[in-house]
Amino acid sequence: PSFPTRRSSDRGDHVDHQLLCMAVEELMTISMSFYEDYPYCVRSTRSAPPEARAELHHIPTQALERKLRAIRAYASQISPIFSTEANMITQVTADLRAIGGERFWHRVEACDD
Repeated sequence: PSFPTRRSSDRGDHVDHQLLCMAVEELMTISMSFYEDYPYCVRSTRSAPPEARAELHHIPTQALERKLRAIRAYASQISPIFSTEANMITQVTADLRAIGGERFWHRVEACDD
């Protein structure tokens, strides 16, 4: 199904993510933060909205290992997204190192169009 959204470009392609973001936007009038959804963030050609600023969080080795274990918990997603578990480990590690960590996006004004 397709749902009309305001600024769908910064919500990802999942309808549940879009609906949640719309609900939060209705409640927030000053500022809000969004976690950058991996792996979609590295595959997307979309850019952040102009009123957003990024905050980078370094991922220490132990946290990366916990993240990889958490991704393994979604076993049904490994094959369609990464092909194999080994590819997942390599890709996630390389992507997070290239980015420098994980990004959180902060909006400093209301999101109404």
